[in-house]
This record gives sequence, C-alpha cells and structure tokens, in this order.
Amino acid sequence: MFLPGHSPIVVFTDGAAKGNPGPGGWGAIVVTPDEHVTELGGGSPHTTNNKMELGGVIAALRHVAGQPGPVVIYTDSTYVIQGITEWVWGWRKRGWKTAQGTDVLNRELWEELSSLTGARPRGGLDWRWVRGHVGTPGNERCDEIAVAFASQRPPELYDGPFGGYLLPILQLPDDTALPKRRAASGATATARTETLPVSAQPAPAAARTDALKISLAAGRQTHRLRT
Repeated sequence: MFLPGHSPIVVFTDGAAKGNPGPGGWGAIVVTPDEHVTELGGGSPHTTNNKMELGGVIAALRHVAGQPGPVVIYTDSTYVIQGITEWVWGWRKRGWKTAQGTDVLNRELWEELSSLTGARPRGGLDWRWVRGHVGTPGNERCDEIAVAFASQRPPELYDGPFGGYLLPILQLPDDTALPKRRAASGATATARTETLPVSAQPAPAAARTDALKISLAAGRQTHRLRT
C-alpha cells in the first residue's frame, strides 16, 4: 500500500519464446507520474520463456533506476513473482542452490533482478499478477512486443506523452492475487478492471481507438540482455 498522493510508476512486462528454447523476445511498458509512456523491447535468437520474462522486468527496472517513488509491476509470470518475493532468499542462503541442491537456473538474471529490487527503497515495489490474454491492454501490448521480437520483426515502440498513447494503459485488473496451484476445470477467465490515475489523467482523445498502431515518437528503444 502506497501513501496517498504518491502516484506510482506503473510497469507492464511480458516475455515469449518460440520453441522454448528458441527465438525469444520481451516487452515492457513504463508509465511515470509525469505522464510519460515508454515502450521497451528486445530479444535473443536462442533463449527460454522464463529468461524473457525476467528480461522484461529487468529492462523496466533499469529504465526507472534513477527515478524515485514507488513502482507497481504487472506481469503474468508467477515464476518471476514467486522467485523474487519468495524463493530468492533461500537460493542466496544456499549459495544459489535449490532445495534439492541443484544450481538455480538463470542465476545471472536473478542476481541482477535482485540487485535492482534491492536498490529501491524498502516497500517501494509492488508485484501484481495479471492473467494473460484476457484483454488487459498493458499485458496484451507487451505480449505483442515480445512476440514481434521473437519473430525477429521488431515493432515501432512508443516513447512520448501519456495523452498521445493510443491504448487505455491504465485500465488495470483489480484481481491481482497469484492463482492457486490447481484451478477448477473448465473455469472461464475474466478480467475486472479499474483505472489508476497518473497525477491527473488526461481525458481520452477523440481519435484514441483500440488499434495497436503506435506512432514512433522518439526512436526505437531496445535493450539487450545477457542470456
């Protein structure tokens, strides 16, 4: 829970890999309290889905490393959330070994993510799970970016004012609890949403649509990760 009047930095991330392992990509969207939206993306010719999920979060936290204030991160990866909020403590104590005594996979990425999260003020990160592919705008766009990079067709990435962004990026799910290990058979996924203000959210422009054709405002931004 953040203090009233302190708008958080809102982040969406996603990762994808074709073949797993295979060509992969990640995508991230960062919305800052000064009403600026930045899309990020990158990829690797041979990687895994988990590496790309980690890659998106790492890139986003690198991007906001010099910016103060709380950060809310939305991801559909239970692996990322549980890893950084639960498992990492035991891994460290055991010298980056699992409870079974095997090496922790993706150790370099986990170490960097741990360093980035540790550099922010205590309580300044809020990890929220979002169900994938149910129409949440931020998650859907990050998935598009990730898949595009995995397909080696880098998309145009937006970097500009919130008012010029075509997606209702702050239409956020209000149910962000991690899913139970075993879900009921035949259940239908639904996404309830709420809108989170960034300072004073501008009114939607008349020309804003659900189209995903994002104009390139300040050049393509890509980041490469060691995978």
